[in-house]
Formats: sequence, C-alpha cells, structure tokens
Amino acid sequence: MPAAEPLRDNFERFEPAWVVDLSDPAQQSIRSERSDVVGRNGGGEVIRMESSQAGLPTRLVYSVPASRVLDELTASVWVRSPSPGWILGIGIIVPGVIDPDTKQPVEIIISGSVLQETDRWSELTCRTSDREVRGHLVRLRAKYPDIANFGQLYVDRLYLACRAPAGSTQIAIDDLEMKPIVPIEIERPATLETPALSNVPQVEFRLDRLLVDGRPFFPRMVRYHGEPPELLRDLGFNTVFIDQADDTALIQKLWSKGLWVTATPPRPADDQGQPLESSSAGLVPFTPDVDPVLFWMLGTRVHGDQREAYTHWIEQLEFADRRRVRPLALDVASDERLFSRDIELLGISRHPLQTTLTLDDYRRWLLDRKSQARPGAFCWTWLQVEPSPQVQSTLTASGATPLLEPEQIRLQAYAAIVAGMRGLGFWTSTSLAEDSPFAEERRQAIKRVNLELQLLEPWLAHAGNFEAITCQVKGATSTNFARNLPFGLNLPNVVERDAQLRSRSQQSRQLAGRDQELSAYVLRTEHGLLVLPLWLEGESQWVPAQCAVSDVTLIVPGCEQTAEVVEFTPTHLHRLQSSPAAGGKRIELPRLDEVGFIWVTSELSKIQRMRDRITGIQAIAAKNMVQLANLKLDRVGLVDQQLQPIAPAQPDAPQLLGGAKLRVDQATSALSQGDFRSAEDLAGQACQQLRILQRSHWDAAVDSLSSPVSSPYTLCYQTLPDHWRLISTFGTSRQLNSRNLLPSGEFEDFATMTAEKWQNVHRAPEILQTSAALFPTGRKKGYALRLECRPHPGVTSVLLLEESPVTVTTPPMPVRAGQILHISGWVKLTEPVKSSRDGVLIYDSLLGRSAGLRVYDAEQWTRFELLRIVPASGEFTVSFSLTGLGEVLLDDLQVIPHDPHRNGGEDATSTGVIQQTKGESPSGSGLFSKWPRLPRMTPRGE
Repeated sequence: MPAAEPLRDNFERFEPAWVVDLSDPAQQSIRSERSDVVGRNGGGEVIRMESSQAGLPTRLVYSVPASRVLDELTASVWVRSPSPGWILGIGIIVPGVIDPDTKQPVEIIISGSVLQETDRWSELTCRTSDREVRGHLVRLRAKYPDIANFGQLYVDRLYLACRAPAGSTQIAIDDLEMKPIVPIEIERPATLETPALSNVPQVEFRLDRLLVDGRPFFPRMVRYHGEPPELLRDLGFNTVFIDQADDTALIQKLWSKGLWVTATPPRPADDQGQPLESSSAGLVPFTPDVDPVLFWMLGTRVHGDQREAYTHWIEQLEFADRRRVRPLALDVASDERLFSRDIELLGISRHPLQTTLTLDDYRRWLLDRKSQARPGAFCWTWLQVEPSPQVQSTLTASGATPLLEPEQIRLQAYAAIVAGMRGLGFWTSTSLAEDSPFAEERRQAIKRVNLELQLLEPWLAHAGNFEAITCQVKGATSTNFARNLPFGLNLPNVVERDAQLRSRSQQSRQLAGRDQELSAYVLRTEHGLLVLPLWLEGESQWVPAQCAVSDVTLIVPGCEQTAEVVEFTPTHLHRLQSSPAAGGKRIELPRLDEVGFIWVTSELSKIQRMRDRITGIQAIAAKNMVQLANLKLDRVGLVDQQLQPIAPAQPDAPQLLGGAKLRVDQATSALSQGDFRSAEDLAGQACQQLRILQRSHWDAAVDSLSSPVSSPYTLCYQTLPDHWRLISTFGTSRQLNSRNLLPSGEFEDFATMTAEKWQNVHRAPEILQTSAALFPTGRKKGYALRLECRPHPGVTSVLLLEESPVTVTTPPMPVRAGQILHISGWVKLTEPVKSSRDGVLIYDSLLGRSAGLRVYDAEQWTRFELLRIVPASGEFTVSFSLTGLGEVLLDDLQVIPHDPHRNGGEDATSTGVIQQTKGESPSGSGLFSKWPRLPRMTPRGE
C-alpha cells in the first residue's frame, strides 16, 4: 500500500486552484484570482461574486488526487468572507453505482463545518468518518436495491458551497490541508456531473441554537387546519405544523408563501401498525421535495415510558435525513433529562388559562420542567389560544360560549419567554380562518404577539437565561373611576355604594399583590440587554386585571453607564430617562401596560436599524391594535348589556364603556392620519378601561365562591350571564329527594366503598410510598379518607414529580341531561404539598383537570363546593389527586342532583330552599344566594 502523505496548498502559485460551479449563470457572475496579499500570511486565492438574486446555490470545486476513503481522512481550509454560511465538503465517488440519468458513477458528498463568523479568518474542517459514509451507503442501497457491489470508494474533490446573497460578496481562501492521502489507481470518467444543491437555506442545530443560513431562528409555529397560507403568513407565523410529511404539494405551497414547515415524519411499522425497531427496518432517504421542512416534529405530550420506541425512530430518521441533517422536535410530558439527550428541540407545554394555576406559577412550572432537562437545552412550548377541549365541549353543549381574552394570550406568551422558552407554538384545534367575530379577535390577538416577537427575535433566538429584577412603583395607583360613596338607604344609593365598596376592595387586593406580581426580567446577549417588565397578576388566568401602572423604576445591574436606554413597541421607539445606580443603571418607565420592551445598548447604529424595522411594520401594528380594541369594545359592551338586569350593578359601566368608545374613535382617527404611535396608545387605553369593567363584573360573580372554578360559568368573562342565569335557575330548582348520589362519601365503611367500586390509582416512583385508606380523623367523628405520599426511609431529596402519585376516583354516578349537580365536601392538608405546584387537585369528569380546584393551604377543615351542568345523560365521577409529597384528608363528600325543569314537590318549599340539618351549610335550592363567604382557595404565594 502506498505511504500516506498529506496534501497541502498555500495558494502561492499564479493560477487559481478553485473551479466555479454556478447554479444559474444568467443571474450570477464570479471572478477568481490569486493575490499576494489576501492570504493569512502572504498569498491566497479570492473569489468575487455578483448575484442578482439572493439564495442562489454557488459551489467552488478543488480537485485532489484520487485517494482511499478512510475513517481518519480529514480536510481543512482557512476562509474569510463577509457572508456566513460557507460549508466545506468532501466528494466521494461510488464506482459500483451508476446514475441512470447521467450514466456516470454516483457521487456522495460529506458535509463539514460551516462558516459562522464574518470578516475573520476561520478554519473549516470535514472528515470522512465511517459512520457518515455508512449512512450515505444505506440510502444508496434503498434507492438502488439492485446494487451488487459499491466498488472501491475514493475521494477526488473538495467543495466550498453557499447560497450567495444578493449583490456583491467574496471569499478569501488559504492554507488547505488534507491527510492522510493514500493514492488509488482509478479509471476516471471523462465527465462527472455533481448533484445540484437545493435552493432551500441550510438548517442546522449548533451550540444549542437553531440556525437558518447561519443565523439564529425563533420559531413561531401554528397547527395547520386548512388555512390559506397567505393568512398564516400575514398573522406573523414563520413555521406551520402539518401532520404528514408525504403531502409534498402542501409543503411546496406553504414554502412558496415564505413559510417553513414542521411535519411528522414517516415511521416504519409492521402490518398491524406497530413501530419497528431500527435494527429491522429503515426509512427511504428524504427527497428534495421535503427540503422546506425546518425540523421534524415527532409528537406531543410524550411520556418517558415511550422513550425506547422513540430512540429507534430517531436512529431511523438520522440515516434517512443525512443529506440535510435536520433537528428533531418533541413535546414531552415527563423525563425531560433523558429526552433532551436525543432531541434538539424539547417541548414543555401546559395550558394554564381558565385554571387555578396563576400565570406566575405557570412561569415557575416551566422553569421547574426546564431545569429537569440537560443544561442549555433548547426548550419551546405550545401556547393555549382557546379553552380546553373539555371546557369548550361541555359549556358549548349547554349553550354557553367560552373564550380567551387577547391579553391572556399575550401574558401567557411572555410568561413562557421569561421562563426561557426559545420557540412558541400556538395550539389550535379549529381553523384560524373561521368567519366569526370571536375568531377575528383571536386572529388579531395572535397577530399582535407575533408582531412583537418579530422585533424581539434578535434577542430571543440566542441562548441565555432571563434574570429577574425588582420593580418599584411611585405611590399608589388608583383605578377607581367611581364617585364618592353615597349615603342613604334608598335602593340606588345602596346599590351604588355596594358596587363601589367592591371596586375599592378589588383595588386593595391588586395593590397588595402588585409587589409580588410585578417584576422585570433581563436577558444579556451580543445585541445588548433586553429588559421585559411584566405584570403577571394573580387571577388574570380567568379575567385579566387592569395591569397598568405609571412611574415604574427599575435598577438594572451590569449596565454600561454610557449605554443608551430605549423603549420600543411595533409602532415607535423612544429614549427613556436613566441615571447611574449602584452596580448598574436606574431606568424610569413612565407607563407600563402588562409588558414593556426596554433595550440597553451602546451601539447607536443598531438603534437606527431597529427604527427602520419598526417603520416597516408600524402601520400594520397600529391597524391591528385598533381592530383589536374595536372587537373587544363590541363584545364587552354586549355582555355588559346582558348582565345589567341579572347581575349586581356596576355604576361606572357607562363611564368605562363611553371612555373606551371615545378612545377607539380617537385611535381610528389617528390611524387614518398616519399617527401610528397615538393610534396604538389610544387603543391600548381603551382596552385597559374595558378590562376594568370586565374584572368588576367577574369579581362580583366570584365574590362569595370558594373558587372561580366553583361555577362552570365563572371561568371567563364571556359566560358571566350564563352564571347569573344558573344562579337564578338553581334557586327555583327541585332537589331530587335530597338524595346524595355518593352515599359512601362519608367514609365510614370500607366495605361499602369497595362494593361501589371506588378507583385507587398509584403512579409514584419507586423511591416513594403512597397510600389511600380510611383514617380515624374525621371532620367531626369517625373516619376520613387519607391520601399520603412519602419518601422511603433513606431518601433525602425528591425532585419535581411528573405525575400525581396517588389519585382516588368516585364510583360512576348516573346523571341526566340538564341536571345541576352540587358537589361539596371538606378538605384538610396536614402540611403543604411539596415537589409539585398543583397541591391537591379536585376535578370532575365533565370539565376535567383543567377546571379542577387546586387546594394549597387548607390547614383546617375547609369546605369546597362546585356546580356542574350535565350536557348529556351518562355517568359522572369526581377525582381527588395528591400531586406531590404530603398528606390530605377528605370527608363528607356529597353529589346532590337538582332538576331545573321541575318546581315544587314534596321535598321543596315555596321558596325553593331545602330544610338543612342543624349546623350544616345549605346544600339545597337557593344555595348560592345563601352561601357564606369562604376563604378563597387560590394558589399559595411564593
């Protein structure tokens, strides 16, 4: 065998060594020359290019002696260019495989490193590893199944390739080396056609960043439900999730409108549809038809027990996608650390809206789950943009129309971003192209968030964690639009005084919680400091609060004293007042409305580029905000009109609606005159006033409830009229013989519970021990049901639990369509629940876990009560989950059915109020009107 010798070229000779290969010579011109001064240490070669169109494939070819393909064969070259994305490749000839089109031996190309830094000498390398070569040969055998022998593979050329930008650019080349060279005698064909490069930009995952053409990319995804691609593009999405990768016509259609695609790739399966292991089946290599797929989406809400099967699928995909080597995405429900070893884009998702989980606890939950993954993992999440399926179907069946507020979608998005999510998906189950006012409001809400994310992309697409800092507000901010409290006992005075007392109580609660809910988050990147002040109010997951405040002061540590501080929105950019502070900079923010965007930088040229970007979208952004305010005004006004005759009065409603209408009109006028900043500000003020009215109505509805989930219609503002109609109906309903559908709910007889088939499910890790048993500590006497979860002896620490370790479910109870079910019971926590942010979860089979009641701090026996409407006859259950470490006691559970279609009867009084046992809370007709005010079961403070 000939001796292995290195090949070196310092490009000191006169003639250029690289041959230019253009994909479209009509639109490109290239000049190659050697110079004594362009090299790293003297001479080198420079190629200058002119292109009339961006993204045209360009390739430079360097011929080398025919050499054996070895595992350690490595090529390297030094390059410098103002354009990133140049990639070094090695061409390998497979003489035993003839391309039927060209009649020449097939060539495979091994890709190496990519040029990241511009205008600086960088070394690119490439290696013909056995693993890389085997992957290509597997694909060749799948494409040409009749191959008898690959023949003696050999290397005969190197490549430098990129997709050239529009206009002028160049690349300087020096100090090429390839070793070890083991020459081989071959019969070289007269001509050899090399495969064309795809026109789709290169996608890669490097240093925990998703790169497209060498630039960091922030995914803004949406599920596809047949919408026109133009609509999805105009709403600000850059990636569309389709179910199947074999719909190449749809992929090309989306790509033609500037949209990337993520798709579920094929999966080898047997005749029964069961996935096959990678050792027994593979995938046919992906063709250029699916090049617009940005990354592969392998599934949603995947649990750890499926990891082994996914590992085989991942291996099959790696071989099938060696040409483009796209990253893989997977949304997981557990085992983040293990999945993050195999998956580049790790999804961590939970829907917090219309649940007892606050938005700040949602942020903390994402941080907890992210901390379970490997350090630096690229994490993303699906956002909730519609009510949960169970809430949607159950309430719609009863004639109600639940929906989410635009502000909730926005606040949820920024809670996820400051938790470190580096990609956002908007989870939809229906088409965004639906024709209704509610659908249009959802479209505009999503568009607003995407417009903001486009501006934030330079920061958000980079790796890094947000650092929390405190905010200070000068003085108390009044949100009271009411007059002074009236005196007198006549009905108007009493009504107005009660309404204003509720308003002041609401303001006091908001101000008391503001210091814990109002924070700012700092992200440090090469683009400067991004500061996001954010108000995650404690009950905005149901109905957003005003969440607006004036005169906010922030002290940002680690700022250069000479740096500029600017605030920006999609319509304008302006400087903020700042001054030196100990260890940083004091920044004065005149006004905050939910979330703000502050930028600290010393590079004035970047500020001007941001101004240019804002100029390009400000007309669209202002129009979006005005449309959003108009839609919200119409909807809130209509609901307020329905509430006036049936709900507690809100005396300031006319003022709030009138003020909002005035500001919407002013915003519309400013928009027509091109005053985009004023249009956005006025529309935002209108939405703020509408939120005050919405929250006042909602506070009145939930004021005497133990939790907003006690009524199915207090989960959002839109269904509040249904809530008050329910209360009215409930007050005159017939209680069916005061019969408790759950006689074993007193927990005095284990045999009865067994006979009725109570369900007991344990899903605790091996390091924990769980129990669900009767315990002699009843509320008054006798027994109670105790759920317990403890570490085994010797276990010193327990991380965040992924599933509820113990859940008990009642036996199925027959119920009839139209019935109102009153569920009540008593709960006691002997200690706070640990290793979970969900406490004790009480939920039913109608509205599911999302509308369940979370109990965190019931140190004494505390009563809970729920009302549920039965949409269709069937069976009904209630479940109790201990979601972490601790102990909970349950007693005296009742499920009382009420029939709103029957009045009177031997068990009903003329007023509809049922006689109650002495010492007990009422559990019959007229319950809500007579409920005492109970402690709110809201999440614990952190």
